[in-house]
Amino acid sequence: KRNHANDVRGIKLLIDRDLRTPAILKDSCTKDNRGAVLIMQYLEQGRTLNSLIESARTEIEKYHVIQLAISAIADCHKKGIWQEDIHLDNFFCFNDGIYFLDGGNVKATDNVLLGKYALTNLAVFFAQLNITFDRNIFSLLEDYEKRVYPISKSSRTTFLKRVKNARANRLKYVEKKLFRSTTAHRNFRTRKNFVVYDRKLQSNEFKNLILNPESYVKEAKIIKAGNAS
Repeated sequence: KRNHANDVRGIKLLIDRDLRTPAILKDSCTKDNRGAVLIMQYLEQGRTLNSLIESARTEIEKYHVIQLAISAIADCHKKGIWQEDIHLDNFFCFNDGIYFLDGGNVKATDNVLLGKYALTNLAVFFAQLNITFDRNIFSLLEDYEKRVYPISKSSRTTFLKRVKNARANRLKYVEKKLFRSTTAHRNFRTRKNFVVYDRKLQSNEFKNLILNPESYVKEAKIIKAGNAS
């Protein structure tokens, strides 16, 4: 329910600031009030920018896709909106326009997003891209400046460091996710091992197998020992 409330709040923020996002068709709670239902407008035949990047055949095509994302981010910042968990799958190209998906991480301020807050958000976006794309960052920042505001010379000088720090933080976050249980997988640590397995296998017997595998191996006669010619 908390995630549902965050999604609805973020979607309404986007709508209030005249930013494109799929319309809410149904927003309700289950009868016992323990769950929630959120039905969104279906955007047929559109594609996420991540999908467009993956199918791009040339570096120029990839550059144009990132330009679309930068323009969309600039429009958000100009209206005091930003996505904390910003990535290419949150941008949806439909009918020659960019729609914003996932309201759960949408934040807002009353004015244009400026200074370190805007730059940090941009850095988080660039951090997800392949490091070889860094050579295009400053030309893309020029596109951003045309739509929002000029970035100071000192901020431009330190921007690559912001991107590097954002990449390091992103890596830490991914590593942390790898080492925690999910709805699909279970994990636990012993003094010697870190174990990850499909939850379908979960049982006391399976856990005992992991903790003491030798107890499940029957003793047998050695046919041939080592060091034999």
